[in-house]
Amino acid sequence: MSGSADRGGPGGHGRSGSRPRRGGAGPARTATFLWRASPAHLRRVAPVVYLPGLGPHSTGRTRGQRLLQRFEVLGLARPFDVWLVGRRTPVSPGSSIADLAAEHASAIRGRFDHPVDVVGESTGGSIALRLALDHPDVVKRLVLVSAAARLRESGEKAQARAADRVRAGRPRAAAAIVLGTTSEGPIRRRLLSFAGYVLGRVVIGDDDGELVRIMDAEDGFDLGRELGEVTAPTLLIGGGRDGYYSPQLLGLTAARMPDARHVELPRKGHLSAIAEPRVWHLIRDHLRPDARS
Repeated sequence: MSGSADRGGPGGHGRSGSRPRRGGAGPARTATFLWRASPAHLRRVAPVVYLPGLGPHSTGRTRGQRLLQRFEVLGLARPFDVWLVGRRTPVSPGSSIADLAAEHASAIRGRFDHPVDVVGESTGGSIALRLALDHPDVVKRLVLVSAAARLRESGEKAQARAADRVRAGRPRAAAAIVLGTTSEGPIRRRLLSFAGYVLGRVVIGDDDGELVRIMDAEDGFDLGRELGEVTAPTLLIGGGRDGYYSPQLLGLTAARMPDARHVELPRKGHLSAIAEPRVWHLIRDHLRPDARS
């Protein structure tokens, strides 16, 4: 699908991000934890907290999941002290992105006594943006990769369909939708959908309840009307062929923020953007010690 599927930019469909009072409205006891992915000799450099997107390794509860998370951030693990986010317990039913952001804020405050740089990918980017808006005391600078103020219409519909397939006990069909929507173009989408169906739970993981609750939390998420309140200097990076977030949507998100810029990778999709070596160079440049903050 093309960028014309977007509905007038962030905030275009009239639903707000359900912003809580400052301090957050999440559960009283946080289920979120941070764990260090960097080598020991880098533990004296500035910390960076990385929020991964949805996937089989996103909770970080097992050693295997943490190994996959560590591999995902190899591009950052050299120059920075990288901390990844995990969950001790499943997401509570009815949780919102604001609730998840509040949990992340509590985890960051429990680990650091100063604001930190935050990088969020995909759904992790939605949480990171909400975090920067509701809890500016914990976010120094922000990077969003394949994420924006809301999902584009085609991405929102695809995610809702995938959640329905998971509820119906059809994980392969759900994985086909999830992976097929990561890129545009009929041939590429068909190939990715087929790959998703074959891989099944390798794509979506085996915790159906967790996946559906986070998808439900992101359903209707839209911070378009509140972007002007985000104070952290922000870099948005996205692929020109992303089926979840169009480059127009990322550009409009950046334009509505006081201090943000958008970099488009024209030939990349939702997943291939984060695998692009240039992305890590852009992130490192944005977060370098002498960069403006």
